[in-house]
Amino acid sequence: MAWEDAAQLESQLKRALDTFDWHGAAQICNEIIDRLKKSSEQIPEKTARLLLERLRSKRRFALMRQLAEAVIASGVTSTQVRRQYAQALIDDGYLDDAERVLNAIIEDPMTRSGELMEARGLLGRVYKQRYVNNPNASTEEKTANLRRVLELYYEAYRDNPQKNLWHGINVVALTARGRRDGLSFAGMPDELALAREILTAIEETESQATGELNAYDEATSMEAYVALGQYHDADIAALRYVDSVDADAFKIKSTIRQLEEVWQLKFDGPPGNHLLPLLKAAQLSKEGGFSNREPEKVAGEVQAVGLAVEELEALFGTARTVTLKWYKLGLEQCNAVARIEKPDGRACGTGWLVKASDFFEGREGVLLLTNEHVIPRCVRPKDAQANFQTIGETLPVKEIIWTSPIAELDATFVTLDGEPKAKPLVLHDEAVEMPQPPEAAPRLYIIGHPMGRDIEFSIQDNHLLACNETLLHYRTPTEPGSSGSPVFESERWRVVALHHGGGANVTRLDGVNGTYEANEGIAIRAIVKRIQSA
Repeated sequence: MAWEDAAQLESQLKRALDTFDWHGAAQICNEIIDRLKKSSEQIPEKTARLLLERLRSKRRFALMRQLAEAVIASGVTSTQVRRQYAQALIDDGYLDDAERVLNAIIEDPMTRSGELMEARGLLGRVYKQRYVNNPNASTEEKTANLRRVLELYYEAYRDNPQKNLWHGINVVALTARGRRDGLSFAGMPDELALAREILTAIEETESQATGELNAYDEATSMEAYVALGQYHDADIAALRYVDSVDADAFKIKSTIRQLEEVWQLKFDGPPGNHLLPLLKAAQLSKEGGFSNREPEKVAGEVQAVGLAVEELEALFGTARTVTLKWYKLGLEQCNAVARIEKPDGRACGTGWLVKASDFFEGREGVLLLTNEHVIPRCVRPKDAQANFQTIGETLPVKEIIWTSPIAELDATFVTLDGEPKAKPLVLHDEAVEMPQPPEAAPRLYIIGHPMGRDIEFSIQDNHLLACNETLLHYRTPTEPGSSGSPVFESERWRVVALHHGGGANVTRLDGVNGTYEANEGIAIRAIVKRIQSA
């Protein structure tokens, strides 16, 4: 049989996704897509559904969409597969295409009732996105979108109020949002009464359950408490939600989007001041990274998370805030990371603040560390500036005090014309070592400015591959502009390496002949040792 290895493919993709191996996941999906095009036998429908579900759980929507298109083109056109395809289209921003797919499912007389409800719910999501994505639309257009989304969600909820709770809580959230926007029309439900009805249904489910509530029920409870103004109860539900075994990156990000786009919650006031830090910390740990951060908001986010830690510890104890503290510490590292720029603002790479005495005996103050191929190769010291985006400070580079060429340690230390407000990063005082077995290798994190963009976390696909006294190889995906970024260990955000490049054919460090795809960093201990030995 052409697909006798179907279970093996399912397992391979799960392992790749669970270890944030995005490159490996893409390779597996591309190989499956090629086989779909060449094979006369259809992939098992259950396998197709599982593969798509696993991609969704890690929010790999582009891969999910490409695989779904290939599966459907090969002749597997079950309702579940088409519905998952529509999900990927929505989250990739293809709302019109998703609407066509969902309408076809709804109009298909063979669609079963459960899938019909799911399709109506997703079609509601299409109209919800149109409503929240275009705040400048005319009142008539906004009213039409709101009316349509409420019809879709409310019809699905009323069809089975005990089961279709996520449809119901969307009615609650969107009705409340519509009233805040000054919109009303005949037939709009009473969102407070509906929120109480939903909570009663969840309480009944919980009383009959043999185990914990699932993640969606906890998230739904949280939203219902937000609607009713019961913010302490919302905090409790949020804590249970992020601790749920089935709370994956997709679910948590969807909830964050709902709180920010529909409920319009912010970090600076209740209930957003507790709920958003909890959920974003969970997202960072489960998804593996943040991109497109707004640098000017990072300081406010750090302060908000710090307050949330204090307040939640007072309510629930220190054990429930471990991830929050870790998240706050990660955010704080952004202050010491700068985009290295030319006088016209064009980016050359990344640099970060270090304590001078950590490298140079008898020297006080702070220095900026970057790659030699950034300063002086990309930009001369007299023309370079360090833009610390998250603290709103740009300082000119003064002079190089030590450098090692790209063929050796690829490191340059410079002084700055002024004292930055940020604290220097903390170095790990121990050398990184490969554990045994290699599958237990630690995760490494990078904060930098890929492609000259605003500050970004990259903690995806980030396991250590191999190392020696001088070099670390890891899978953390980076782009040009990340050169010179700090590489952090996973527990306390201590710097272990200076990132300087990578590629598809990097000479292996693991004792095996040949090459592999890897990124490469210079071990911080190697730089310290070289300077002190000189």
